Amino acid sequence: MPAPLMSREEIVARLLEIFRERGYDGASLTDVSAATSLGKSSLYHHFPGGKQDMGAAVLEQAGAWLERDIIGALNAERPPLRRLDAMFAAVRSFYGGGTRPCILAALVTGTARKLFQAELTQTFQRWMQALATMLTEAGVGAATARELAEDLVVSVQGALIVSRGTDDPDLFGDTLRRQHARLKAALDAAQR
Repeated sequence: MPAPLMSREEIVARLLEIFRERGYDGASLTDVSAATSLGKSSLYHHFPGGKQDMGAAVLEQAGAWLERDIIGALNAERPPLRRLDAMFAAVRSFYGGGTRPCILAALVTGTARKLFQAELTQTFQRWMQALATMLTEAGVGAATARELAEDLVVSVQGALIVSRGTDDPDLFGDTLRRQHARLKAALDAAQR
C-alpha cells in the first residue's frame, strides 16, 4: 500500500525533527527516508539539491516560526510585558520545555554551518533585534536593550544544550524564568 501523500510542509516538519535529533551531518538519507516515509527518489523529486535543499527548507520553516511566533509576539499591539510573556511562551512551546533540541544548533555545527551561515546569522540577529527594539520602545536604554537581547538568545541556546546534555529540562525552564524576570525588571524600571 503506498504511503499517504504529505504536503511539503509536513515533509519539512519531519525533516526538522530528524535534523533536530541527529544533526544535519548525522541524518543520513536512509534516516530521512524513514522519517518522511518517502523513498530516496521521491526525496530528490521534492528536494532536487538533495540534503542541502532539505536543510534550506528546514531553516526556512524555522525562520517562519521565528517571524510568526517570536517576532510577531514582540511586535504585537499590546503592552510590552504581554509581548514578553508571549515570546517566552512561544520559546517554551517550540523547545518542548527544554526537551527538544534546537534546530539552529543542529545547523550551526559541522558542514551545515558553512552552507547556511548567512541564514543562521540573520535568524539570530533578527530575534535579538526584535527584542532590543521592543525593549527600547518601552523605554529601556538602547545599549542595555541590546545587551539584554543578546543575553537572552545566548542563554536560551546554551540552556537547551546543557538541558539535553544533562537530561534535565528543568535547567531550561529555570533559565527561562530567570531571563523573564530580568527582562521584566528592565521593563518595570523603564516605566518608572
